[in-house]
Amino acid sequence: GDFMNTYHPVEMGFRWMAFNLCFHLLERLGVARLSMRYEKIVTYPRAEIERVAEYVGDEFADDDFAFLHGEGVDLGIHHTVSGNPMRFDQGTILLALDEAWKTQLQPLHRRLVSIFTFPLLLCYGYLRPARARQ
Repeated sequence: GDFMNTYHPVEMGFRWMAFNLCFHLLERLGVARLSMRYEKIVTYPRAEIERVAEYVGDEFADDDFAFLHGEGVDLGIHHTVSGNPMRFDQGTILLALDEAWKTQLQPLHRRLVSIFTFPLLLCYGYLRPARARQ
C-alpha cells in the first residue's frame, strides 16, 4: 500500500501549530471559521455534517445521509488530485479513531510535542478530561 509522507513528531507539532494559527489569523481577518474535531467526525459523522450544513445555511433530507451506516461510510468514485492514498478506496470504509500515537509515539517525543502545542491544546479543550470535551 501507499503511505503518506511522514514527519518527525516535533516537526508535525510545528506544522499543526502553524496551520491552526493561520486559521485563527484568517478568522481575525473576517473569514468565517467553524472548528471540527477529528474525534467527533469519526464518532458522530452525521451530527458533524449536520452542524456544518447548519453553519453554511444548507439543509439535508434523511436520504442525503444514505452513505452513512453503522460504523462506516459508503464511498463511490472520486476524482481527487492530492491527499491520503485511501482517497481512492471505494465501497464501505469503517470509521474508527486512530489512537496508535498514544502507545507508539516515544515518550520523549510525546512530551516535546505536548509542550510545544500546549497553548492550542488548552484552547481547543484537549487538556480537559475526555468526557468534558464532548
